[in-house]
Amino acid sequence: MIRRIGFSIEIAFVLFLISAATGAFWVPLKHLQLPMFLVLISLPAIASLSFVLAAALTRLVSAGRMAFPLNLTIPLVHVVLLLLVVKLALTTPIAVERIRSEWEIATVWGSWRLLLTCFLVEVTALSLMLAFSQRKRRVGTI
Repeated sequence: MIRRIGFSIEIAFVLFLISAATGAFWVPLKHLQLPMFLVLISLPAIASLSFVLAAALTRLVSAGRMAFPLNLTIPLVHVVLLLLVVKLALTTPIAVERIRSEWEIATVWGSWRLLLTCFLVEVTALSLMLAFSQRKRRVGTI
């Protein structure tokens, strides 16, 4: 179980880096100051922590092993968790009434194009991780 949680933390960190970088590239650079950048990456961070919690409670990932359907389902789960976090953060009555100027940048995560881009980049990254791990395993056994 410890190996599974460690592997899910590793995957969640990769997914967080990808989604934070994609979100940062999505926003024009002139609007990206430090407080706004921190707000922008806070939602993917919460989604990644939710992913680790979901992976710890279920058998979403196996212990240190990446297999074929996981490189598709893990990014899908992460993007759905990201969408859930965005909807909860931005559509609660308190958030709608008191949205500050720094939090307005978080509305970019409501774009289906950004979420689709995150999903595609995450699938690509996990597929590369899968290919490298299989190649490393094959080379090590020869």
